[in-house]
Amino acid sequence: MPIDPGSELAVGDPGDDTARRYQYQWTYAAITCCLLLDQTEDVAELFCEHHEDLLLKHTDGSFTGLQIKTRSSDQRIWSTSEEDLWKSFARFVSLENAYPGQFRRFAFLTNHPLQATNNGKDICHVLKVIKEAAALAGLPSPILAFLSKVAKQAGCSNDVAFAALKKCEASDDLPKREDR
Repeated sequence: MPIDPGSELAVGDPGDDTARRYQYQWTYAAITCCLLLDQTEDVAELFCEHHEDLLLKHTDGSFTGLQIKTRSSDQRIWSTSEEDLWKSFARFVSLENAYPGQFRRFAFLTNHPLQATNNGKDICHVLKVIKEAAALAGLPSPILAFLSKVAKQAGCSNDVAFAALKKCEASDDLPKREDR
C-alpha cells in the first residue's frame, strides 16, 4: 500500500520543522493565556511575537519577556556558547536598555536540556553567579566574558547587561516535543 503524503513529513523541507516550532510556541501562549482568567495571578495582558516570543504585562504595569526555544532530541544541549542562547539573552538586555526598569523578569524556556556543569558554559550557573554578585567587579572571567558578549550584541554597556541578567532565568522543564 502506498504511503499517504498527508501523513508523512516532507524530507528536506525546513517549513515542516519551522511550523512545528511555531505551533509549540502558540500552544504555550494559549496555555499562558489561562493566567488572564486566574484572579490570583497578576497578568493583565499577553502579547505574542511582540518584542519577545511572549510578552506578559502585569497588573502593576511591569512586563515579563519570555523566549520559548525548542530543539529536537538529537541536537546538542544548550550552553552559553550556543548563538541562539546568547542572542536570546542579548534580546533581553536590549529590552532593558530600551525600557529601563519596566521589566521585572526575563525567562529563556526550552524543552531541551541546558548544560549543568556549574561553570561558564552552564547558563543557570552563570545567572546565579550574576544574581549573587553585588557588582560587575569580581565576576569570574568566563561569566564576565558571556556578559560582555551579550552586551556587545545588544549594543549597550556591561552595566545595563548586568542589571538585565540579574532579572533573567533559564529553564529546560518545558514538555518535550515529538521528534519526526
